[in-house]
Amino acid sequence: MKIRRALFLIAALTLAALTVFTALPSFAEVPARPVNGFLRDKAGALTTDEAEELESIISALHEKNGSGVYFVITDGFDGKTAADYAADVFGGWKLSEREMVLVVDVAGMDYYALTGEEISKQMSADSLKALLASSMEPAFASKNISAAILSFCNSSASVLSTLTFVPEGGGTNVFLVIFIILLVFTALFIVGVLILRAVNIRRSRRRRQMARYSAGKRPLPPRRPRR
Repeated sequence: MKIRRALFLIAALTLAALTVFTALPSFAEVPARPVNGFLRDKAGALTTDEAEELESIISALHEKNGSGVYFVITDGFDGKTAADYAADVFGGWKLSEREMVLVVDVAGMDYYALTGEEISKQMSADSLKALLASSMEPAFASKNISAAILSFCNSSASVLSTLTFVPEGGGTNVFLVIFIILLVFTALFIVGVLILRAVNIRRSRRRRQMARYSAGKRPLPPRRPRR
């Protein structure tokens, strides 16, 4: 009976661990992340030369401190707000906390920039708004999309290049910590169950020996002294 309860508790703990990982946030479908780059231009807003210039600037930034700016240019945000679309891209592409994404809706003339936590610790929301207002807004207001994007590319790369970040892997994954805690707790619980079972088996054997002794079948062996 006790073994069944132990197995039930182990199954419950395993289910809890799986729930932690399957409960991760899901993201709406977004454009595929560039394999070897930082630009996804679904609207065709940039020429080949402009796209290469953007990639060169951000690649140099990434080489310097591991940061980066991703650009998604579309003809709509699929019915979502610019902020929600940017959040979906950031999460769906699994961008790091030292990266930023700029989403631009050419048809709706809207845009939004979202930064990772390591950037936001060093660049406030007001600073980001000021950066967009000075580098993005003037050309965007005159519907010169490519000029607006390249201007923001240069300005954001210049700002991000001055930031410092903790070494990669220096952070702690909270889900990994939870999983390790559950794993350790489960292991300790199993060990406890095995010890309890061994003690019960030993006691059961002792009771049987005492019963035989009482019946006069065989002498009771001496107890081993406890150390």
